[in-house]
Amino acid sequence: MLAKDVGLATWLVELRHRATHADLPSLRVLKAARSELLTYFEKAYWRPQLERLDAAERAVADVLRRRKKNLLENNDAATPIPHPTTLAAFLAPA
Repeated sequence: MLAKDVGLATWLVELRHRATHADLPSLRVLKAARSELLTYFEKAYWRPQLERLDAAERAVADVLRRRKKNLLENNDAATPIPHPTTLAAFLAPA
């Protein structure tokens, strides 16, 4: 997979190559790379994962709320509880 295909700045790949096979870049360049990578991980991984976890939390809370309401109103178990894989789908990558 190419860096540009996943939205990663190509200069970071070149920097890694240079650091591995030649000499280490300056501390200033390394700090710039760190900043760029933290921003990339935030956008590409951390924020989407947090959104999926929030959606799963809301889905579970909704199921529990409906189940409780049904039990209190009807005093029975008529509201089906979703299978765990249904709820787990919220956690799977899009």
